Amino acid sequence: MKYIFKVRFEELGKLQKGRNDKEFMESIGMDASTLSKIKSGKAYPSRDFIANILGHYPNARFNRLFYLSESVTGIKEEAEAKAN
Repeated sequence: MKYIFKVRFEELGKLQKGRNDKEFMESIGMDASTLSKIKSGKAYPSRDFIANILGHYPNARFNRLFYLSESVTGIKEEAEAKAN
């Protein structure tokens, strides 16, 4: 099963500390279009995106910034219920 994470943008905004998306993404070594695609729903956060944020912000907490997509967690729950 593929797990899809989503971003809690209010928590991401706290890391940005007033910087715009381009400045923030450059500070973590990524292209600004990556965040634009994630915010618009055209893409999900990649492993690189997650790793770069957590690598540049070691005090950031994974479970505060990211969460499993509801559709994926629903599928997982159905599979577990059928197994029991």
